Amino acid sequence: METALIRFYIKCGTIDDVEALFEKMATRDVITWTQMIRAYAEFGLIDIMPEKNCVSCDALLAGVCDHGKAFEVLDLFIRKLGEQLQGFITKCGLLADAYVEAALLDM
Repeated sequence: METALIRFYIKCGTIDDVEALFEKMATRDVITWTQMIRAYAEFGLIDIMPEKNCVSCDALLAGVCDHGKAFEVLDLFIRKLGEQLQGFITKCGLLADAYVEAALLDM
């Protein structure tokens, strides 16, 4: 029932309506969290999402893709992959290599 209301507010309301409903929910499960993340994607508020992890990224990518924005999904995926690659390179201490550093800057 609450998930249906979230979907309704996504189509007919504002992000404030969705957030107010979400805050009043007694139980927040994976489905309601996914709908909330899709709401942020729908309203173009990706940068202010409260949770950023593999579940939220998956919901975000699915939500954006559902709205016919496949190139934006690809851009987000590449950006996420780039952040992971940068973290790995930093963790392994490879930033001292000028070629690696230049490749990261190009990316």
